[in-house]
Amino acid sequence: GYPRVIKEWVRGTSIDDAPVVFEGETTDVSVSAYLNDQRSRSGPIYEIRSRSMTFYTSRKWARRVKYEHLLAPDDPQRLNLDESEKDPEEFILLDVQDDAS
Repeated sequence: GYPRVIKEWVRGTSIDDAPVVFEGETTDVSVSAYLNDQRSRSGPIYEIRSRSMTFYTSRKWARRVKYEHLLAPDDPQRLNLDESEKDPEEFILLDVQDDAS
């Protein structure tokens, strides 16, 4: 079948112990999750999650990711984070209503 379970796996641990962070329906043709790193453009990091119900229809969710833990303790980016970037926000649903033609 198609992949439909996203787990947060930590290297050196069993995949069976990894918590499920996102799951599609059994009828979905695909489920995915990835990071969109916009820091090179002075932007945040976004986590994107997607369910494809068919090959032509999908739903996507996005949220800003807390990334302070990815930076070295004395990294200037870490020291200059404003308070809004220190805690992740809730996911928002992205749903395009217009036909792309």
